[in-house]
Amino acid sequence: MSVTSVSPGPRLAPINVLVVDDERLARTGLGAMLAGDVDLVVEQCARGADAARVVRERDIDLMFLDVKMPKVNGFDVIAALPPDRAPIVVLTTAYGEHALRAFDARVFDFLVKPIAEARLELALTRAKAEIRQRRLAGIAARLETAVDRRLAIRSGAATYYVDPRDVDWIEADSYYARLWTGARSHLVRETLSALSASLDPRRFVRVHRGAIVNVARVSEILRGDGGRHSIALTNGTRVALSRKYKAALHAAMRR
Repeated sequence: MSVTSVSPGPRLAPINVLVVDDERLARTGLGAMLAGDVDLVVEQCARGADAARVVRERDIDLMFLDVKMPKVNGFDVIAALPPDRAPIVVLTTAYGEHALRAFDARVFDFLVKPIAEARLELALTRAKAEIRQRRLAGIAARLETAVDRRLAIRSGAATYYVDPRDVDWIEADSYYARLWTGARSHLVRETLSALSASLDPRRFVRVHRGAIVNVARVSEILRGDGGRHSIALTNGTRVALSRKYKAALHAAMRR
């Protein structure tokens, strides 16, 4: 028997799941139950020491962790998890008396063996909602960092900084990028693609393989001869608009 997909809200990117249990039948049985959920990528291990190593080496979102294992038990694994990479932990055990200690260890959920399919689906629903919130929080944090990041400009032996909010548009300049703030330009020693990855996507949109614009500076989109498009900025500058990027620009303008 296997659980079906139980994704509340939009589909998540694949959730990496680790099933940890020294009993092969229990481990493979739970793995089989999880196999029917298309949101999950499931792997298994039989030892607590291996579980802590897997979490350190790979991005594990959710761990089903047996309590009673030799040498390194479930609570030992929880204590060894790196704080900045700790997955959501659902303890699994045949012994209900571990529930209080599980609560003290702040595990996400607690399943008693034999695990009922309905109870597993409930745990998955709750875990997916939590994973979604964690991912959204991570995206928001990265966007906030991008917004706050000032752009370092080298000029001879000195370095000065430009606030991205002051940038009208950016163009490729050989292997570098040139920022335009009004009539002044600044050469950044990064490629346009590298610079684009560090900018706030809500504010800056690529409009051509050689150009990025600040959406707030776009005054109109113009159609020229032969179906060619261009962008008029508020300062009068014209920037070519590739058909490939037109939809992304319109979407950014609507936001």
